[in-house]
Amino acid sequence: MDYVDPDEGDLGWAQRPFLSEVESQYNAGKPVRIIVLKARQLGISTVTEGILFWWSFLHPGTNGLVMAHEASPSTELFNITKLFWETWPYKPYYTLKYQTKQNMVWLETRSELRVATAKNIQSGRGSTIHALHASECAFYPDAETLMLGLNQTIPHKHGSIVVLESTANGVGNWFHEQWLEAEEGGSDFIPLFFPWYKHGEYRLHTTLNVRSELDADEKQLIRIGASYEAVAWRRWALINKAGGNIAKFMQEYPSTPEEAFITSGHPIFSHRHLEQCFKPITGYQGRLHDDSTGRPRFVREHGGPLTIFKRPEATDTREDRYFISGDPSETIAGDPGCIQVLNRQTFEQVAVWHGRINPIHFAHEMMKLGRFYNNAMLCPEVEGGGQATVATLIAKGYPSIWMHRQADRLAPKSMNAFGWSTNFQRKAWCIGDLQRLVMDGSIILHDRITYNQLRNYVQREDGTWGNADREVYDDSVMALAIGVAASITEGPFSEDDPTHARPIIDIYRQEWGDSA
Repeated sequence: MDYVDPDEGDLGWAQRPFLSEVESQYNAGKPVRIIVLKARQLGISTVTEGILFWWSFLHPGTNGLVMAHEASPSTELFNITKLFWETWPYKPYYTLKYQTKQNMVWLETRSELRVATAKNIQSGRGSTIHALHASECAFYPDAETLMLGLNQTIPHKHGSIVVLESTANGVGNWFHEQWLEAEEGGSDFIPLFFPWYKHGEYRLHTTLNVRSELDADEKQLIRIGASYEAVAWRRWALINKAGGNIAKFMQEYPSTPEEAFITSGHPIFSHRHLEQCFKPITGYQGRLHDDSTGRPRFVREHGGPLTIFKRPEATDTREDRYFISGDPSETIAGDPGCIQVLNRQTFEQVAVWHGRINPIHFAHEMMKLGRFYNNAMLCPEVEGGGQATVATLIAKGYPSIWMHRQADRLAPKSMNAFGWSTNFQRKAWCIGDLQRLVMDGSIILHDRITYNQLRNYVQREDGTWGNADREVYDDSVMALAIGVAASITEGPFSEDDPTHARPIIDIYRQEWGDSA
């Protein structure tokens, strides 16, 4: 039930789990770190102001800061704090030392609460901040610079609290990156998402009661738990609040975190179909280490570059079951590299490697993964630093390296060139193969970084393909697309008869002949 439970007092449905997360981290002796992505008007700002108000009395000497993106919202937030003070039953026991339009200081606790706007990047510098509420931080004009400075003032210890909360404001900005980092477990912040359709106010009486009356998006909403009354409100709000613009509606009133972050440009991969292909599992993080057995040993390590979702079966020694592709970094300081491992029978993503590393060491990581997955075939991209990767694979004598094929010709021929060489046509080829697998649900994805990059992979206004934000990477997309296309050229995988797994080039030659 999404309405207020009388036993919970005046707390709203979104405020209750938010407060529970604060209590959980606090009672565990941790510094409280929460990032909230939400629909509008769910009461998260109000409950956060209440927490910071109480914090000022639970922890004497608290220096609290409320940051808003503009002056008017900062005033509104401070008025909430004033209201808490004026209506607080314990007010007679404390003395307000002084109060201005921007701060309140109490005599007995020596605690201070103040507000500021994000337009002043010097806000908070020079003093220790124990409690921070960054409201609508996706709309800060220079959030990265501002938050970098603030982070240096916040002690990382029990008794401190930082809440980042906002509706979304597109992709590639600081808030988007912080959300993705939290989702991927790469930061101290716990991500909390609150969708619009659970909010009791976002409902209208309706005669809708059967799915045949709904479009595809509305049917998906019902599947994830929305009511027919919520669907009716969505139809009304789409016209009256978003001017008929579905993208704007989803940004302001998202039903999933993915909906909230609207990309600029035309998405290459259908978001709905991507969501159906994405089956998130935690996997095991770590590294592969060579040992005397010849088969690398996996060592678990928090934050390690390799994530294994499924190990190879101990009784399965088929070398053609797995395919490994990579988009190497040019340098250790450049764009990150990615290695994707696919099960060729199911096109399931069974492992992924993310990191910055020079192309030669990248080749060694590919070879360790290759030996771990039954001496699987390797296919790195050869552009940029990839030439050094290919040269290293050859020099080290790795037994199975994918050879460039002209599968886009009527009678394709194998060429004396290793690895995947990307030009405009071949990029369209591999992205098109991946797009087809996503559309028909033939690929299974587990890695969230890969999934997020696929969602944000677009055709830009200038016609180029890549991440909607040019400063955000697409290495996971390219490594996966290369793996899909190159694996397909090796022919279909046959579980019963390995001899059926002939390269597609041989199939063409049989049907058309060498002279076709």
